[in-house]
Amino acid sequence: MEERKVNGIAVGGGGVSVAVTRFPTEQKRPVGPVIVVGVRDRVLWLIDRYMTVHALSLSHPGIRCRCLAAYGDAVSAVKWAIRLAREHHDDLAQFLLGMGYANEALHLPGISKRLEFDLAMKSNDLKRALQCLLKMSNSRDMGQDNPGLDKNDILNLTAKKENLVEAVQGIVKFAKEFLDLIDAADATAQVDIAGEALKRLATAGSVKGALPGHELRGLALRLANHGELTRLSGLGTNLISLGLGQEAAFAAALLGDNAHMEKAWQDTGSCFTCTCSWTINIEEPG
Repeated sequence: MEERKVNGIAVGGGGVSVAVTRFPTEQKRPVGPVIVVGVRDRVLWLIDRYMTVHALSLSHPGIRCRCLAAYGDAVSAVKWAIRLAREHHDDLAQFLLGMGYANEALHLPGISKRLEFDLAMKSNDLKRALQCLLKMSNSRDMGQDNPGLDKNDILNLTAKKENLVEAVQGIVKFAKEFLDLIDAADATAQVDIAGEALKRLATAGSVKGALPGHELRGLALRLANHGELTRLSGLGTNLISLGLGQEAAFAAALLGDNAHMEKAWQDTGSCFTCTCSWTINIEEPG
């Protein structure tokens, strides 16, 4: 905030038009400790270490929102925040989140999908979190009926399947968020939400190089936990076709299919590597 001196007073704040539309430019905090004198005529009066008086206007909706949230009146804070243009809602929502009002921050209509997802997860509104994730990953229409992509789908994606390619790319981009949502849904027994996220992640996991090894193993473990044996088997078969022997063997181990595990090692030439890796994991304490 541009600071102007009037008879030794540092005045902060904008005019009426500024207060209605945008935040005032940021005002520098006075150096050192300050003394709060009080509020009069919607102005907060402070005195800094050099005995300079500072006057900060409290009439701006953004400032009033913060003051109300700090006071504990989150409902009124949101009402004031809504008066501001949507581009300011993310900033105010972050402030409300920091004050512990994630659920109230979700009422701001202008927040981004990324922040909306984080707020929904914090407030345990997993249905809303799922919708945000589907929107961000462009995968709303994906994974409804098919257990996964077969090898031909993976290796011969044509222009006709551009939407599928975009959806896979979107899921890969937010793979960690999908895994977090699945775990949160499992922890709260929201099976339908976990299933919707899991189906899409399983489809993306079948694409060569899409997910790193630790996320593929995490996916396989979650498929097994949900009893999605058909999808897990399909994932393992595709992983063998794509040369991902360790991940395929891990999926086969979860299925209890020794023959499939041996096939994964033989077909991908990763028997020695897998055996060493599994031996290390077994012998590691804890």
